[in-house]
Amino acid sequence: MANRSKTANPRRVDERARGAQAVALRRDGLPLREVAERLGYHDASTAYRAIIRTLDRTEVEVASEYRQLMTERYEDLYRRSIDALDDAQGNSRAQLVSSARGVLDSLSRLHRLDRESGDQSDQTPTVDDLDREIAGLASAVTSYARTKAAECGLPAPATPILDSLVKYAAEPSS
Repeated sequence: MANRSKTANPRRVDERARGAQAVALRRDGLPLREVAERLGYHDASTAYRAIIRTLDRTEVEVASEYRQLMTERYEDLYRRSIDALDDAQGNSRAQLVSSARGVLDSLSRLHRLDRESGDQSDQTPTVDDLDREIAGLASAVTSYARTKAAECGLPAPATPILDSLVKYAAEPSS
């Protein structure tokens, strides 16, 4: 096998720089023909293809940087949630576990690991699925509000709308 140098190929670096210049000139409003002439491209279509390659590469690089940054942030949130479990009790502990699970779900979506293979990946949630999800969230909010009220020595708050969401989801659908 050929020994590949770790240094960048000068021709590729030159083409990338020229592509970036072409993007800048087009952004400034120059016609493709003039961009080609100024930067030594064969014709306007060659300049156009260089601009498209540069933009595509830039989008991939930006997406990769974003994915890396978000991964670091999610991993930090996950570590904080897990570390806080040692001192948590009761509902707080359950909320931290739920938070950690949510962070892992977000990481899976970020890296597209949540997509199953086969026909199952195209399944759309049903109304019943959404009702159950909303009911679970409403129940969690109600429970949290009641716990906080009790901690402060206040009466449990009335939550008729949240209660009705929970009750509605529990009813069998027709």
